[in-house]
Amino acid sequence: MGGSEVSGLSDPSDTVEIFEPPYMFEAGRLKITGMQDNVMKYGDADFCINVNDPSKVSHAVLMGIGSVTHHFDYGQRYVELETTTGCTGYDINVIPPTNPAEVPEGFYMLFVVEDRLGTRVPCVKGKFVKVRRP
Repeated sequence: MGGSEVSGLSDPSDTVEIFEPPYMFEAGRLKITGMQDNVMKYGDADFCINVNDPSKVSHAVLMGIGSVTHHFDYGQRYVELETTTGCTGYDINVIPPTNPAEVPEGFYMLFVVEDRLGTRVPCVKGKFVKVRRP
């Protein structure tokens, strides 16, 4: 694994390599199976989610939704969030951000991440959440 060539390009000397990380094809990756809400408020004590294997979760991540203009994405963000346990009826408590200057209001993708021998492996699919003021 690691890459494959794409054929059918207009010029036979042109090639494109697609990176395929090995973890993309492994069984047992994390999945977010449910959420208490899809709105995350600054400074709240908790944002409760369910995952298929809570013991593997090392942290959560908010990824900003792209806003590309003139080949630049000024709105892209990657924000790591701590996780704990203790949400009644849910597996994981994601600690929401507290500073609107670091995480502006808007829509993000929420991912849970597993640390596997120094490699951060994201969950299979992220979930859309809206970050806003209380």
